[in-house]
Amino acid sequence: IAAIMGISPFRTALDVWLEKTGRQAPQDISNVEAVYWGTVNEAAVADRWARDHPECVVRRLNATLVSRSAEWKRANLDRLVVEGGRPSVLEIKTASAFKADEWADGVPPYYLTQVTWYLAITGWDMAHVAVLIGGNDYREFDVPRDEDDIRAVTEAATDFWENYVVKDVMPQVVGADAPTLAGI
Repeated sequence: IAAIMGISPFRTALDVWLEKTGRQAPQDISNVEAVYWGTVNEAAVADRWARDHPECVVRRLNATLVSRSAEWKRANLDRLVVEGGRPSVLEIKTASAFKADEWADGVPPYYLTQVTWYLAITGWDMAHVAVLIGGNDYREFDVPRDEDDIRAVTEAATDFWENYVVKDVMPQVVGADAPTLAGI
């Protein structure tokens, strides 16, 4: 979602379009050190969040959630939280100490769009984000459902899907996309 909205520091709308239209396989990032350590530490961060919130049941989901309104709308949650019978999202992040400033005022916008999309898909009212920064700075944030944000990510995703993916129209190329164009 952040990529198609033009705010991801990791990917662009063109990257997503190339994958969704089958022109390019998803990039294998399994050997990237930050990804490896994020995966290794995910359970520990989730356990910390659960320890600090004993009133909640926290479960790992091994499933892709699909919207009832459109099959292409999907979400892969890190954890499901249930409190008082009400479900919510728990998204786990790890970040370099060099990225600590990005978390100073809350969840960075590129991750905020992700959890907002998850709330749009699930219809739930709350997402929680737990982050481990630099291996020893734990922080957590609550992201309540905001209908304006839901509308913004849903409109962006729908526009991208219907006008670029379905119609097979390449999105506008930006400077960062130039190296990926070689295979088109």
